Amino acid sequence: MRGGAGAQAGGSGTDDAGAGGSMTSISGGSWGSAGRSTGAVFDTGGTRAGGTVGSGGAVSAGPTSTGGSTGGGSGGRSIASSSGGAAAGNPASATRTGGSATGGVIGTTVSTSEDHGRDGGAAGQGGAGDAGGLTDACEAEYTWPVYSPNIAYDYVDEYGTLAPPTKLSKDCNNIEGSYSKDWWAFYYGPNKNALVTSAAWIPMVDRFNTDFAYISDVMRWPRDARARAGYYSAIYLYGSGLCTDTASNTALGGWQSSVGGYPMVLASYYPVYSFDPACPYNDKVSQQSAMIHEGIHAILASMPGCKNACWFHEGGNTWLQATMEAKRAGGTPSSMGFLSAGAAVAPFMPIECYSGWLQDDSFGGPCAERVNMTDASGKQICTWRNLLGGNQYGETFPHALEVILGEKSIAWIWRYASKSGRVLQDLAEVTGGLGPTQTRRLIQEYRARQAFGDFGMWKAAYKKLLNDNWKLSIKAESTPSWKTPEPWSATCYVATSQSGTTLTPEARTLPGWSGANQIPLTLAAGATCASVIFNPAGQDMSCQLVYQDTAGKIHYGQPVSRGACSIPVSNVKNNVVVAVISNTTYIYDGGTTKYAYTIDLGQGIAGKADIYTQWYK
Repeated sequence: MRGGAGAQAGGSGTDDAGAGGSMTSISGGSWGSAGRSTGAVFDTGGTRAGGTVGSGGAVSAGPTSTGGSTGGGSGGRSIASSSGGAAAGNPASATRTGGSATGGVIGTTVSTSEDHGRDGGAAGQGGAGDAGGLTDACEAEYTWPVYSPNIAYDYVDEYGTLAPPTKLSKDCNNIEGSYSKDWWAFYYGPNKNALVTSAAWIPMVDRFNTDFAYISDVMRWPRDARARAGYYSAIYLYGSGLCTDTASNTALGGWQSSVGGYPMVLASYYPVYSFDPACPYNDKVSQQSAMIHEGIHAILASMPGCKNACWFHEGGNTWLQATMEAKRAGGTPSSMGFLSAGAAVAPFMPIECYSGWLQDDSFGGPCAERVNMTDASGKQICTWRNLLGGNQYGETFPHALEVILGEKSIAWIWRYASKSGRVLQDLAEVTGGLGPTQTRRLIQEYRARQAFGDFGMWKAAYKKLLNDNWKLSIKAESTPSWKTPEPWSATCYVATSQSGTTLTPEARTLPGWSGANQIPLTLAAGATCASVIFNPAGQDMSCQLVYQDTAGKIHYGQPVSRGACSIPVSNVKNNVVVAVISNTTYIYDGGTTKYAYTIDLGQGIAGKADIYTQWYK
């Protein structure tokens, strides 16, 4: 979990927000079949407090699991905090990005501006072309152009081949003992819990060496800053009397923190003991995977990009662990972490959205801006909704980048997204990136591919997210809650009202910045061309028709910024095409604006299709 300015009580293991450090918690939730976070960090007996990570959640004297979900909830927003410390999840981010860490969330507004754009672009060059009025002509199918330059990062190009470390860290007093091998070392103090023995720390260090060798040697990610400086990457035993904390040796939790200016994993006896073959814990496998999650945070904290993209410190982390395990296992992955489902069932949410669709119908920002709220006594108020509240842990968008731009594009973002510190804006604005036009096209392509799960080897896993959460009742996750929103039945398709041939989408699920709507449409008998008229209320919008044929091939029409939008059709599965309406704004807009539009049904369209039928199958 992305950290901020939080500190362990009385210790020097402070998260260095300026250096990109993270303080992440091991408590609350379960982990997915690929061993990565499905709700993020998991329950070790920590207190559930109903908070939200990344937004300055409630502080207490020890590790606190907050905002956790049982069942279908969003889970995975757990924080570690201490007396006087700030909650983990980058609580400092609100001031860094201009959002407020406390107080109410302002209401949503509907965009009717005629100029939200910062660049143009014709279809095929990244932007959606203006197609004018509807005619009988049917545009040819669209093939997504290749992106240029090919953004990719391999650590060897910058650092060369790194030699294994040779030095033990001496940045913390009271070190009673240590164990080191290859790239990793474990340190404990004089008050070590008796359950933690070499039977646990030897296999733990072996697991860290195995997984991080794959991440570095095969996937070509750099080692963390501690290892690059010649020191063993480090795991410190929380509660053992080290300088990192003043906790007891029965305290629970685990985080990525820092000491001596370098990131490290700070973990209590519980997840460490989980590596002991004699450990009886039912969740020990999940605990082991979560420890790797924290080690990945140490790499991400050591890279210069994404300082204001707290959501990507989670989603990028879960992506890296999931992709490592999928590549290593071979074959086709059958699942993603369950919090990836938020992006699938609610594509109207922005890509860079921490805590998802809030209870006033607005959206959490990239670093959970405007999410946190407390009552007069300082108690956390729930402002998010179940399932969608854990959107930041989702792997969907980085898997899309993996398919569209290549696997090494994600490491490129971590290395170079340092101008704004956000993902989309820096893809558009950093030298050597995609530029504004192609970044808009990237958003558009991701949204269009969502309609039928066109994500390469992750296609089945993506559709499983939809299957498992179809018609799930989405509402305020916990009490006390800020508002009591009307429950929403989960579907990837937007509800519309019809007047004549004009469809108007439901206002509450209009797309936010970089968000999208999917409108399923039934074809008329014998249709060879399907078309609609797209009427956006402002700029930065596109419409594209997509369908799947009976052989399973996915077809894309030409994207347009307004006017006639068409696609030639044949052998259409279920006789349904989907209109994908995307907003291509790549700069965070505050999360309160909804982007309005209507569409007029045209040639080859019989009417709208049922939004609770799973047309993507």
